[in-house]
Amino acid sequence: MKGTLIIWPRHFGCILCRRMVKELASHEQAFRSERKWRLMVVGCGTPEQAAKFRSDPTLGPLPTSIQVFTDPLRRSYLALRFRRGILSTFNLPALQRILDSYRKGERQRWDMIPPDAFQQGGIALVERDTGALCMLYRSQYAGDTPNASTLLHLPL
Repeated sequence: MKGTLIIWPRHFGCILCRRMVKELASHEQAFRSERKWRLMVVGCGTPEQAAKFRSDPTLGPLPTSIQVFTDPLRRSYLALRFRRGILSTFNLPALQRILDSYRKGERQRWDMIPPDAFQQGGIALVERDTGALCMLYRSQYAGDTPNASTLLHLPL
């Protein structure tokens, strides 16, 4: 593999993050074969929530090749300066995406929300051999993430 695409969801219970991870996971073979990237998820919940997230049938469950880690103290979120706040969580674009997710049958997992539910996430691409950060996307609001097609066609 040439690199790792690391996905930081807001939290493991977030309806929008679950949708994003499910969509990216459905393209895992393309990420592996076309870009030589493996996928990894780092959430800010507990290890128990990470285990529930990994095995959740609404996510597929996730392929075993996608590693799921937890960062309960949000150190990686803070180090990468991911946004945090009520206005980046509750706003019109996020509400539109939430309603769309509900219409598609997706649901929030209330049992998997961490104490700080206002943390935003992001996506990074880390080069395997050097550890260089090749790409960093910081979500501006809940549900603001690039889709699989956009990531697969990054000019790297």
